Amino acid sequence: MEVERALKIEEYQLLENMIKELNDYDFNLDDLKVMNMLDGNMGSLYIVNPQKSREEREMDKAIIEKQFYDTDNVPISVCLNIDTDGNLFELDIWRVDFNPIINFPKY
Repeated sequence: MEVERALKIEEYQLLENMIKELNDYDFNLDDLKVMNMLDGNMGSLYIVNPQKSREEREMDKAIIEKQFYDTDNVPISVCLNIDTDGNLFELDIWRVDFNPIINFPKY
């Protein structure tokens, strides 16, 4: 992982559109801080919780999953996970051939 940072515009838009589909969850993305994950440049993000360290948190479940296609038509899986406290935990992005994504998924 890298340094804590704010969401990039394309990350914010992707998360915002995914969350709009959820009826049981309400998350505020405006002050969200993230860290890039070591995933071979596929774009996965760890979502920081200012009240708990990474070691104190545990992933609970995926709340929404979408599939997109990169510009070369290789499928990209995007999954939004929450922790055991119900807070956003990570945005897991996986290009099925394990190569770096060419273009960040657009919703």
